[in-house]
Amino acid sequence: MSLTTIAILLSLYFVGTSFAAKCPTIVTQANVDVEQYTGLWYEIFRKDNQFQSGGKCTNATYTLKPDGTVGVLNQAINSMGVYEKIEGYAVVKDPAVPGALEVNFGPNQKGSYNIMSTDYKEYSVVYSCIDIPNTNINIEFAWILSRRKTLPLATINKCNEILARLGVSSLGLSATPQNC
Repeated sequence: MSLTTIAILLSLYFVGTSFAAKCPTIVTQANVDVEQYTGLWYEIFRKDNQFQSGGKCTNATYTLKPDGTVGVLNQAINSMGVYEKIEGYAVVKDPAVPGALEVNFGPNQKGSYNIMSTDYKEYSVVYSCIDIPNTNINIEFAWILSRRKTLPLATINKCNEILARLGVSSLGLSATPQNC
């Protein structure tokens, strides 16, 4: 095994959950209304990943900008108890698929933000997957979001079913404490 391969595998371990497979073909929710989606969302569950490890009170605020982009403000208390925030923006990649956005937090900090399902008022299921070039490995991210700091069990089960259709097991999800 080459040093490059070892370095890639180690970095995947520290970034997110990786799998020996290509990202699945996904279909986002049809006719997503980005304006209705704006506002405050609380993270209820997340697929385990290193950059959010131990974080709590995580939320995101989305605002529609005059140029059509979406302002993104992510906030959390990290595992050391320190408040952190990061600001960026999102753009709809293809107007025919408004549920598939690209998020940008600065140079080399881009990612996909795929709205798999939302009712705008209570829940949202978001999925992202990155194929590692020249490998058969991917990194997956998934989030269950809510307009409130909690979600009813029936809604959580519905969200888990949506993720299961993507092959994301609820066993890989961590609850995000919101008692701050």
